[in-house]
Amino acid sequence: MTGWSLPVLHADDVAAEPEQTPLRTFVADNQPLIVDGIRSLGAALHLRVEVVGVAASASSLIGAPGLEACNLLVVDPRIADDCDLGIRRLPLLRELRDRYPGLPIVVLTLLDNPAVLHELLALDMRTVVSKLSPSPELLVAMRRAAMGETYLCARMRRLVEACPMSLRSALSKREREVIRLLAQGLTVTTISEHLSRSVKTVSRHKINAMRKLGIENHSQLYAYAHEAGLDV
Repeated sequence: MTGWSLPVLHADDVAAEPEQTPLRTFVADNQPLIVDGIRSLGAALHLRVEVVGVAASASSLIGAPGLEACNLLVVDPRIADDCDLGIRRLPLLRELRDRYPGLPIVVLTLLDNPAVLHELLALDMRTVVSKLSPSPELLVAMRRAAMGETYLCARMRRLVEACPMSLRSALSKREREVIRLLAQGLTVTTISEHLSRSVKTVSRHKINAMRKLGIENHSQLYAYAHEAGLDV
């Protein structure tokens, strides 16, 4: 993953240009302060940011009329958590990418899991910004995304560097099955009985899956399974 470059904030990154195309932005976030912050920050930095739609849940986002009028989507995948459609965070992003293949998407997140970040990148989510990043960095990411550029904030870059894609490989069918069952609350012993495999074999599948995903502990493993929708 040597193609990612660390973001450096320059005045030119956030200064408005005379012929700048308005960022007609749809914001999908369940925190009103995020929407207000995007509006206020855009005005303070003299950027032409127009919020043309807002959604606080996945059910109100999918198929929202405002998505047809925007040229940029800012989304926190956590809006899927309270969704009555039964969709999870990564499947939500996958559906958005499938429905709107040409729409620039900025993923605004609190994630700290390298495996989940790599899944985002695999879904062609090329712009990812932490909610803990400095506010102007979000505006930089929005402009870069609208221009078709790839952008990771410094926090996300560190996650990529912690587990480079070159060190990862795809999970086997059995490894994925073991993670799914673990995430549903089954023990290794129960899984071994369910799959008619030895406890040692199931444990090896779990350890191999964690190594491939760059995951160091069970909390990260369960978080990955939840984000990917493997625990349902």
